[in-house]
Amino acid sequence: MDPLEYNPLGDDLRERLDTFFGRRDHFIEVNPGRVVMPKAFADYGDSIRALPIRSNDVWLMSFPRAGSTWAQEMVWLLGNNLDYDAARNQLQQVRTPLLELSAIFSDDRGVEETVT
Repeated sequence: MDPLEYNPLGDDLRERLDTFFGRRDHFIEVNPGRVVMPKAFADYGDSIRALPIRSNDVWLMSFPRAGSTWAQEMVWLLGNNLDYDAARNQLQQVRTPLLELSAIFSDDRGVEETVT
């Protein structure tokens, strides 16, 4: 598998994102796919892509605000014998982590500080 390609954004898009997010030159384009991600994703992208895939892995992919949190809960409960007590005692973000979370919350905080 070819490695991901990380490119700077075009001036127009970069300026609009800088203005919208109040961050200067914070985003990059990731290819294939022309996906806009925080620059910190370049530190994680290739290792995420190279993760070994197991036969019992479950992948949930969706657009933001499309019911993905609800779906994560349902998938986790189905895969864990409807163990509601375990679900109540562990954060959903820990039970079903987002691979790209470290890059999305790429300020000076770590993932642990973000999800707790």
